[in-house]
Amino acid sequence: MYRCIRVSGGHKLLKNTIRVNQMTNHCEYCGTPFAPTGPFLRTKEHLMPKSMGGTLTIPVCYRCNQERKSSMTYPRFLRFVHSHEKQWNDAVRDTTVSKFKRYIGEHPDDLVLPIVRQAMIVLGVTTSSAATTAREVRTV
Repeated sequence: MYRCIRVSGGHKLLKNTIRVNQMTNHCEYCGTPFAPTGPFLRTKEHLMPKSMGGTLTIPVCYRCNQERKSSMTYPRFLRFVHSHEKQWNDAVRDTTVSKFKRYIGEHPDDLVLPIVRQAMIVLGVTTSSAATTAREVRTV
């Protein structure tokens, strides 16, 4: 779990980014090489969306990052998750549970998505606990 930043003389590794293929020079979703500007600019993509409590990121191009937003059904995201199961499980385990519960409580339609159900199991979140958290947030 590392984040790469460019420093003079190379790259420096920091926490909170999943190390997929050492120093990737291409988008993890579409495979396009990164460019210094434009739609193929290197960005950080939260595997589990920040709105759901996600903290771990992977390098993707600006275009893919904008297309996915916080979707859990974006086809390139689903392909990545299915081919990088360990990284996805790391991202789920590193999710902020309270934020995840709140999101699920406020977006019950997402409960039908298999990937969300899988994350709930890994995090030990039940639909009733998510609904309770959402009610508590609304009353505050």
